[in-house]
Amino acid sequence: MNADDPTPRVGFAQLKNMIGRRVLFVGRVESMDGGLVRMAAPDGSKVAIQANSVFDTPFAEVQGVVVDPQTIREESHVNFGENFGGRRAWLLWRSVRVLAAGGDVVLALL
Repeated sequence: MNADDPTPRVGFAQLKNMIGRRVLFVGRVESMDGGLVRMAAPDGSKVAIQANSVFDTPFAEVQGVVVDPQTIREESHVNFGENFGGRRAWLLWRSVRVLAAGGDVVLALL
């Protein structure tokens, strides 16, 4: 990640404004079919991930380029495990929910 051009963490609502840009997206894996992973955003919206790797757990953060308002082309991802719990996870999930609602958030606690 370049400190001069940080990768923003976005919710579903921001995807339409980020086409062609690299983003971070946190979601719950709902299905995998070949190279397509369907994820649920914190607000319940559905996002398609054009995957280049296997998602091994139900929760993940994807780094990729926004293709269209509902699709991200994966560059990499981090599996968050079976139970997306604990204070840090809750803060991250909550911050993405705030972003999904169109608000601003600072992730200083992470």
